[in-house]
Amino acid sequence: MNYYQLKEDNLYLSKELCQYPVLSGQIFIFAAIIGCFFKFYYLSFTMFCLYVSTMLFWSNHHDSNSTEFRIIDGFLGTLTAVLAIYYGETHVLPKYRYILYSGFAIGLAFYILNEFLYYMLADNHSEFSKVINVENRGFLNRVSVFLHICFLHIMPVFVFFSCVMMSI
Repeated sequence: MNYYQLKEDNLYLSKELCQYPVLSGQIFIFAAIIGCFFKFYYLSFTMFCLYVSTMLFWSNHHDSNSTEFRIIDGFLGTLTAVLAIYYGETHVLPKYRYILYSGFAIGLAFYILNEFLYYMLADNHSEFSKVINVENRGFLNRVSVFLHICFLHIMPVFVFFSCVMMSI
């Protein structure tokens, strides 16, 4: 059994469930436009690239190339977060920086929780998942997707731009 057959046998996210991250990924294109108004051109460019990679990854989740899209999406997400922290350091007032850092720390903590939920509990080929039935696995998939949407798509964008706007 090769890797792609193993992947097809795995209970991956349904196409209906993958539509929610596609919809919430639209926030990245709006953030790129808002970033241009604040003259955060590098951040806007990475936000646009993150938008494209998010659309490619979540709309092709069942494709054999989704692993490559996931790597690119993860890299661009990390690069965007680093640039947002840099712009936050230079453009956000010191009294609002703790909100910015707390928001990104919470996002990182929920990313780790999300990875644990999905890859250790919901993944069919994990040792931990052998005791979880199909209904619970579907529930864990939904929880994992909605944690991803809330804490990796929506919250970091709102926290960053809220801190920037409060600093004007």
